[in-house]
Amino acid sequence: MSIKFGLLALVVGALALSVPASASPALGSSQEVAKRAAKRGAKDAAGDAAGDAAKKAAKNAMAPDALDLNTATEEQMKKIGFDEETTKKVVAARPFTNLEDPKIKESIPADVLTKLEGKINVKPAAK
Repeated sequence: MSIKFGLLALVVGALALSVPASASPALGSSQEVAKRAAKRGAKDAAGDAAGDAAKKAAKNAMAPDALDLNTATEEQMKKIGFDEETTKKVVAARPFTNLEDPKIKESIPADVLTKLEGKINVKPAAK
């Protein structure tokens, strides 16, 4: 979304530069219009980054009843939607450090991970 808005801001800014200030007195000079458009684009980009960080934090938050991939039995994994092959890959790849662990992404298809967001977690292995 921010890329689209940024491009829009550039187009608006470019168009504003070609319009004489006398043609749009309510908007101000073309340079002022371009500056305002660029500022809005930067603010939206920052807002999107903050929103993405919040989404990631929510995704990684552990639900109290979420299934821990480090300790789950094969039966438990199948019960929440893993097929036989994925279950075996998960068991063989243990232990995991977190949900972003590359071994998880290699073991579990992306569509399954998306479907199970909030239903699975990874608690660090006890030392």
